[in-house]
Amino acid sequence: MTRAWHVPPSWMCDQHLLGEHKEIHQAVGSTRAGRSLAGHVERGQLDLASLDARHEELSAEMLRRWPKPAGHASPLPKHEPGPSTPICVVASGAELARRCIACHSRMVDAGAREALALMWEWMRAGADADCRPGELELRLYDEARRKPNESEPEELERFGR
Repeated sequence: MTRAWHVPPSWMCDQHLLGEHKEIHQAVGSTRAGRSLAGHVERGQLDLASLDARHEELSAEMLRRWPKPAGHASPLPKHEPGPSTPICVVASGAELARRCIACHSRMVDAGAREALALMWEWMRAGADADCRPGELELRLYDEARRKPNESEPEELERFGR
């Protein structure tokens, strides 16, 4: 299945990080070969317009975890970007945390406890899985991208660190 989680790459375990990277290469290959990815786009699993940017994010995290030569050596082939399709970061993050204890642990370690709590609350409320990103999703994503060591001391206390 082709899916881009669109959560901060630092939240993803090695398996999901490498898996999403591979899936982006597969998506580009499929579009170059003229195969449709409409089903994945309609289900909010793939944003064809952001493949290049997402590949860069994932590549940077791979190089951070595994410095060269092991880190990253597969540039994305040239391709025409597709239409932009918003992906609900809250639904995606909650689903990833539900499926993978290693990703859940990385989210907690990254100081995303508040984000996780909001995701679970959102899921328990019976939220629509194909939501469109709104203020909450953007705030959670921005908060997650901030590195814990760049946070102010009161921020760290808020997350129980």
